Amino acid sequence: MAQAKGWHENGQLQYEENYNMGEYHGEWGYAEVEYQYDSYKLYLGTSKLYLDMLLETLIDNPTMVIEIENHTDCRSGSDLYNRALSKRRAQSCVDYLFSKGISAERMSAKGFGGDKPRSAGLECETIAAMLTYEEQEAAHQINRRTVYRIK
Repeated sequence: MAQAKGWHENGQLQYEENYNMGEYHGEWGYAEVEYQYDSYKLYLGTSKLYLDMLLETLIDNPTMVIEIENHTDCRSGSDLYNRALSKRRAQSCVDYLFSKGISAERMSAKGFGGDKPRSAGLECETIAAMLTYEEQEAAHQINRRTVYRIK
């Protein structure tokens, strides 16, 4: 068992937990990582705060290897376009962490576009059938996310 330091998924609370890092493949999300519209460029205000929390976690756990994943919503652009955009967005997070001294060998980027909704009931067809624009927007927002997994 290894001790790891990290941040609670809401980005507020630091915790320590004992687990075998080689067996844990959970997902931590940073919905607050924001990008310019239809772009992979990070908004560095809020995004920097959350990426710096991940940076601290990686510094505190020097053997941790992660995959950063990005998910777009499914309503604009083709599937191919959204997968490419989400890959570039995930890579922009990797590039930011690399610029802060994290080795490229410890990180990879993957883009899913709108292919993997956050949960059942958030598929494009289900969202399109929602009664109000506000419900649809909220559902799309839930699906747009940047997460990392320990490999």
